[in-house]
Amino acid sequence: MKKFFYQIIVCLLFSLSSVAYAWNWSGVLKSKIQSDNRYSHDARVFSEVWGSVQVYDYQTWNGGIDFVSRESDEEGFEAEIFQLYLEKKISVIPSLLKGGRFQRADNLGFYSLDGFSYTVPLKNSGFDFELYAGVPRRQEDVRTVTADWLYGLETRWQQQDVWSNDWLTIDNLLVTSDFQQYADEDVSTRISVSSIVEGNVATQWLTHYELSLLVSYEIDSAQFEDILLNSAFDLTEALRVRLSYEFFQPEENINFRQKFFSRYALGRQDLLRLNFDYQVTPYFRYHAGAQRAARNQGEDIGYGAFAGFKYDYVDDLSLQADIDYLELGQERSENIYLGADYSINSEMTAGLIIGLGNNKKRLYGNNQSVGAELNSKYRINNHLHLDFSGSYIWYSTIENEYLTALKLTWYLDHFQAKADR
Repeated sequence: MKKFFYQIIVCLLFSLSSVAYAWNWSGVLKSKIQSDNRYSHDARVFSEVWGSVQVYDYQTWNGGIDFVSRESDEEGFEAEIFQLYLEKKISVIPSLLKGGRFQRADNLGFYSLDGFSYTVPLKNSGFDFELYAGVPRRQEDVRTVTADWLYGLETRWQQQDVWSNDWLTIDNLLVTSDFQQYADEDVSTRISVSSIVEGNVATQWLTHYELSLLVSYEIDSAQFEDILLNSAFDLTEALRVRLSYEFFQPEENINFRQKFFSRYALGRQDLLRLNFDYQVTPYFRYHAGAQRAARNQGEDIGYGAFAGFKYDYVDDLSLQADIDYLELGQERSENIYLGADYSINSEMTAGLIIGLGNNKKRLYGNNQSVGAELNSKYRINNHLHLDFSGSYIWYSTIENEYLTALKLTWYLDHFQAKADR
């Protein structure tokens, strides 16, 4: 399996280097060695090779491949192709046809789809629709869907300079809708609608506004799955106010920083947030706000607050700090995050993150945590970049976590100028 997989990848990459002059291609290869204990109490060591290549011509064709291979003592050799597709522009009816395995992101999550999509833009109307169908496949460990089959119809309508009068403008408007049906053990049907409105206001107390809405509804169970209402208002050029409401399921796999924020430590919930963001100088800004959280259909209700700042001390040094508190039912979360990024020279940067947490959970009681992460990036040349990251989190009542990783990135480019005809 291992030898066969690499033979396929090498043949595909080699074929790109010998394609006709009319084709161009670009891509990236990433090789990583990592050791951690995130998913088990025992340490694991594995190596990975990630690749992504896109090919295109100047007329009608486009294609791509994304793949990963991983080898470890525990699991042996594993490999998967996330994307392998071709796209063709159709001129008879201006449209785009895509077939193969390609990635999608919608209210079901982020996944690969073995199938096709057909996109038709309606000229000069700002309206287009996309029909897609196939078999969805899980994309690593992100929130996603797996099913026997899936199909859907997505529509988009986008307009600029929509409307204006003496004191109000609607500069940008985007409205999307998505009908989906998929089958696993049962057939599930859902509808999602989203919209974004942006414009300016000619008043002394308000200059700019942004409004967005996302609603996902599962028809068979007659339940809302995700709701997001977000509004942002620029009271001055320096002060922005945000008010948002979310009904959501937090991500399962979170990064180092997110481990020290209370909104990621809880289950499915309603979250109402008010945030003030103030740009004091071009180099210093701070934010502060409050939040209300509810879960178990409103049986547990809690309140919290958060604040933070970012300071670009000099051109090469940036400092950041955040504090977050939330009490919900019998659980409580208090966290502090400190971060610094420093550009050593034009080729190398380094960053340090420190997190402090005090959390009370139903499952394991009070748990204090102290974590640190160090990362650095080094540009060997325009095509080769070397990254290192290491983190360790000490817990008072549960197993400590650590992660170290070394990654080499190789950027591939092959560009041929368009031939004169």
